Amino acid sequence: MRYSAVFITFAILILLVCVAGVGFIFYLQNPERSYNKGVASYEAGNYAEAIENLNEYLSYGYDNEKTSKARYFLAAAVDHKAAHVSGLQPEAADSVVREKDALAMRRYIDVINQNTPKAFRIEAIVGYADICRRQERYDRFITAKLEDVIHSHPDSKIEDQIWMLLGWQYLYSGEHRKAMNCFLESAGDLAKLGQAKTHLKMEQYESAFRIYEDFFNFFPASPNIKLVRADYLREMAQFAKLHQDAKKYVEAVQVWKRIVDFFPESEDAENARFHIGQCYFSMENWQEALKWYLAAFNDKTKAKDEDALYQAGLSYYEMGQNVEAYKTFNTLINQYPNSVYQTRARQWVKQLKKDLEYFQE
Repeated sequence: MRYSAVFITFAILILLVCVAGVGFIFYLQNPERSYNKGVASYEAGNYAEAIENLNEYLSYGYDNEKTSKARYFLAAAVDHKAAHVSGLQPEAADSVVREKDALAMRRYIDVINQNTPKAFRIEAIVGYADICRRQERYDRFITAKLEDVIHSHPDSKIEDQIWMLLGWQYLYSGEHRKAMNCFLESAGDLAKLGQAKTHLKMEQYESAFRIYEDFFNFFPASPNIKLVRADYLREMAQFAKLHQDAKKYVEAVQVWKRIVDFFPESEDAENARFHIGQCYFSMENWQEALKWYLAAFNDKTKAKDEDALYQAGLSYYEMGQNVEAYKTFNTLINQYPNSVYQTRARQWVKQLKKDLEYFQE
């Protein structure tokens, strides 16, 4: 009788373990759990985990409102993951980003073309259009969708984004007037950048540069500040060089000085200081040229130091200060033994030494 009671107890324990195991497996395979965990992971910024759980939810094959939402969150998670690729060489990173962007766009199209709640469909249109903006390409499909959203009088919170993204599409398609009108309807930082880009396309350079500079003043904490800064510096340098190559030295100096004013500690500012020196040297204003060459040499960055030192030596020579020229070329020889200026600097030292000895006799 005692053995029978032990056996029954043991059997009940085994049954309870089995029931608990089945319940645990059911919990793990619960679609609702996958959906909730996927959305929570997305909102917490854990995009890899969100993708895994939302894919699992969609694998059950349901066709309901949650499925539509899951498709949107999945597309957005893939999109965010593409925007945060790191730890790779530039070419490899670009390849990964392009692949993930393409996947995100396919996911967004699923949401746009499905019977999805309006709010999620509009968010998918925004997501798709923003990838096009980052890729700097015109897309007829998404332009039409953006126009449809604008005509439907969307919520004011999303309308600003729609105008901005539509502006970029018009810009990429060459419709500059339309682009500018859209950017003026939007108050965001990317709309400001769009205005500057549009002015550049229309060859309205001064207007473009003023907008860039306003951006630095009014949007210093923008997540796009590095993009805007790189854009500004590239365009300003090209514009200054255009003047410089055309021998419009006064105009070139004015443009180079704006780079120095806005980013005085940068390597771009060192390059600008050197080119200002070059402009004054070309105008035979040796004193002013020397001032800017020495400013380029003495700042914290080092990219133009050899060039600036060599040109400073030439400036001293042109001013008739042969002793200073001799010292400067000698410094270049000693401090930069691998410099491309070694041969020329040695020739100058040799000639200046002769000249100085001649005058001492």
